[in-house]
Amino acid sequence: ETYKRYPVLITSDGSLYFSSNASCRYMYSLNKDVSFLIDSWLEWESTVLE
Repeated sequence: ETYKRYPVLITSDGSLYFSSNASCRYMYSLNKDVSFLIDSWLEWESTVLE
């Protein structure tokens, strides 16, 4: 199984998240109070760091 070599978030329903950005969005999706902060930082990461 290839995903055992990389950081992966495996959820209780068996979903796999290979991207750290997707993992962040998943983990904070239920908390609407911080979701805009997560999106802001992910947008910064994708535009400034890349």
